[in-house]
Amino acid sequence: MIISTIIFKEYQKYKCRFLTSILLFLDPILIAGVLLGLSPNVYVLGCLGLINLLIIGSFLLASTIRFETIIDDQGVSFRWLPIQKSLKRIEWSDVDQFKITNWLNVKSDFHTGDSIKYCDRKSKREGLYLKLKNKKNIFIGTQRPNEMRISIQIISS
Repeated sequence: MIISTIIFKEYQKYKCRFLTSILLFLDPILIAGVLLGLSPNVYVLGCLGLINLLIIGSFLLASTIRFETIIDDQGVSFRWLPIQKSLKRIEWSDVDQFKITNWLNVKSDFHTGDSIKYCDRKSKREGLYLKLKNKKNIFIGTQRPNEMRISIQIISS
């Protein structure tokens, strides 16, 4: 096993704005419906309670999701926690080209039919663009582009 030196590591929290807005607007209505017994039908109240539990459960799951990025001297690793247990690894030997750039620049460089797999582009639209030797393109967003740029300069030197 080769031990590699971690040069850059970042955890980004997933901001579940959509679920938060559903929880803030729909949940009080559902809770009021269950507590006040707006429907004499037990099945309707049970369904409202189940929907409420699903909304709260989805919110709790989404609030624990984080995107992990690790750049070391051997390659780039990333995963969605707690959904993916193991890291997806891309070795530097599999990379044809890499750069820190803006998502809009990467997107405009491609023509119809070219695909870009993005792992996380929600953060400020800046990140690491990887063009692999097998013609796949990957964009990994970051909230700390300057630190990522420095780590890439260390790797490339």
